Amino acid sequence: MGKIKEQVLREFGDAGADTLDRYAAQIDYTVFWCIRMLRPEEGIDGVIPEGVEDVVLVRPASIELHQIKTRDESQGPWTTNEVVPILCKQYYHRRAFPNRNHFFHFVSERMAERVDRSRKKRDCPLYRIKALLEIERDGQRLKAEESKELTKIEESLVPVIIEELRSIGEVVCKADALSFLHSTRIETDSQLVRHPPCIEELAATLEEHSPGGHFSVRQLSLIYDRLVLLVLRKIITGKDLNSRTIRRDDVLNCQYESFAPLPGCPDLNNVPGQTVVEKKAYLGGFDPAEIRGFNKQKALTEWENRKLDSLDLSGPVQHLAAALVDQHYQCRREVSMARPLDLRIGPAILALVRPKLKAIANQYLPDVKPVDEQFCLGLLWIETGLCNVWWHPVVTDSTT
Repeated sequence: MGKIKEQVLREFGDAGADTLDRYAAQIDYTVFWCIRMLRPEEGIDGVIPEGVEDVVLVRPASIELHQIKTRDESQGPWTTNEVVPILCKQYYHRRAFPNRNHFFHFVSERMAERVDRSRKKRDCPLYRIKALLEIERDGQRLKAEESKELTKIEESLVPVIIEELRSIGEVVCKADALSFLHSTRIETDSQLVRHPPCIEELAATLEEHSPGGHFSVRQLSLIYDRLVLLVLRKIITGKDLNSRTIRRDDVLNCQYESFAPLPGCPDLNNVPGQTVVEKKAYLGGFDPAEIRGFNKQKALTEWENRKLDSLDLSGPVQHLAAALVDQHYQCRREVSMARPLDLRIGPAILALVRPKLKAIANQYLPDVKPVDEQFCLGLLWIETGLCNVWWHPVVTDSTT
C-alpha cells in the first residue's frame, strides 16, 4: 500500500496519510470485501468503511458489523475478558441500523487463548466460545457435552453482556443478550487481516464479469490502488452512512480506466458520466433523465437474481443474458445500417429490442414470475456496465 502514499498526500493531504498509516489493515480488509461484493453469491448490497464500526456489510435482510483488531505478537492471544467488552460495543452500535437482523464479527490476525488465565476467570476460554459458535453457525448439531459446555458459557457471559451494555447506556433483557451472543462470529487467526488476497480475488472476480478478458498484474495493481483510494475517499468525505456506502458500481468503475478501448469502441475515459452505464447511455444519445429508470431496472434485477440463484437458476439466467446480448447486437446492427451514424440511436435500439424480450424470457425461464420485461431490461443494463453492450452506432466490422 505504500506505493500509493504520494497519491494519498496529493488528494487528501496529511490527514489522508495519517488515516492510511492508522488503518492500513482495516482498509485492505475493506477492499477485500468490496471485491467480494461483485460475486452474486455473496449477496452484499454495500460496504461501509468507518460507519459506526470499522467495516459494515449491508445485505438484503441483515447487517454485519466487523470490528478489526490488530496487536503485536508479544501481547499474546486474545482472551474472553478482552473481547467481550469490544463485542458489547458492537451490540450497542447495532442501533444505527434498526429493523434489521444483526451479526457481529470480531476479526484479528492473532489467536484466541485456549485457556483463560486472567484474574477474572470465566471458565470459558475464547477459543472454546469461538469453536462452539462456529459449529452452531455451520448448522451442525452439538454433541451432548458440547451443548452442556455452551450452556455454561451462556450462563457465564449473558450477565456480563447485560452489565456491559447497561454501563454504556442500554438496558437489555436476558433473551436479547443471548441472541447477541449467538449472532457473534469470533474470527481470530484471520488470514484477511494484514495480507488479504486482494489481487488474486480481483483476478478471479473480474474474469467472471468479463469472460475471456486478460488482466495483467500491472492492471490488477492499478485497480487495487483505485479501490484503496475509493475507500479512503469514502472515509474522509462521507458525511453519513449513505454517502459513505460503497456499492457495486463504485467498485466496477475502478476497472475501466485501466484498460485500452476495445477495437471499434470509444475510450470511456474521455466520455462524460460517472459510471460505465452513464457513459454508454451518453454515447447512445439517451436523455439523461432516463438514466435513473435504467438504474432502477438494474437494481431490481440484481435483487431478483439473488433469489433465483438460491433456487439454482443462475445457469438459465446466464443463458438468458447471453441471448439478450445477442438480440441487442442484432438490433444495434440493424438500426446502425438504417440511419446516418451521426444520429442518436440508443433509444431506437431499445425500442427494437423491447418487443422481443418476453419471447426470449419464456424460452429460457418460462413461468418464472420475476422474469419479465423489466427483469430483462435490468439484465441488459448489467451487461452494459460490464462492457458487453454498447448503444452507439456500429462504425466498424469488428465485434464491439
